[in-house]
Amino acid sequence: MVRNIGEARIIKNAGNGSGILEKQTILDAEDMMGHGSILCRCILKPHSSIGSHFHNNEIEWYYVNRGKGNFIEGNGDITSIEAGQIGILGEDGCHGIQNTGTEDMEIFALVLNNQS
Repeated sequence: MVRNIGEARIIKNAGNGSGILEKQTILDAEDMMGHGSILCRCILKPHSSIGSHFHNNEIEWYYVNRGKGNFIEGNGDITSIEAGQIGILGEDGCHGIQNTGTEDMEIFALVLNNQS
């Protein structure tokens, strides 16, 4: 099957973060056939963030394709992240991400169900 990807949605203050997020769903839960909830392309505008949020019984990877920022873990640890790096969130984790740069930060996020 081949299909088009939908238009990006503009989300303000995503997950109680700040600023502007453009979110384009590549695969939704139905497409993932029970293995996960989403694969998406996100553009975080400069100085914008996705607030800390939980993933219950899920694991998530954030691949930074362009830009730089901070990966914020639920315990408060903050790690710099930039293009070519991946942020990994284990089962039942909490995290957020922040664009600390002056250019758009492009992220691909994959959320899968925990199979353990």
